[in-house]
Amino acid sequence: MFVLFLAFGLLSFLSLFRGPLTIWGAGVATFAIVAGTGILPLAVLYPLFYIQSTTVTTNCCPTQSWNMWAIGYTKISTRDYMKQTLVYALPTALIFGDCRLLYVCVNTVRPQLPEACRHTGMPEQERFTVKLK
Repeated sequence: MFVLFLAFGLLSFLSLFRGPLTIWGAGVATFAIVAGTGILPLAVLYPLFYIQSTTVTTNCCPTQSWNMWAIGYTKISTRDYMKQTLVYALPTALIFGDCRLLYVCVNTVRPQLPEACRHTGMPEQERFTVKLK
């Protein structure tokens, strides 16, 4: 699984301009195809597509209105803006993706609930009813 997150992190620049890894653009089709195979659970696919593309798209992509406003306000070229922001966004996408991978792996390896969260034996209606004095 680490290889997947590394690959998606390195290819996260493909989420620019609503590309094939942007979950709000052409990436929806990519996500549907990969999810349709059933090879990977959604708990893994979601961070693969969401974290990397969100990190890069929201911070760097000129198709976002706030980024265009910043480009216009600072009066720099789009190319210069992307050069300055991609330097920080791409490593951030790798770090967040790898942290999510660690979270997914830990929670799928040890899915047991703590004793306090297990069924108490009470009927469901009594468990969720607030009793006032």
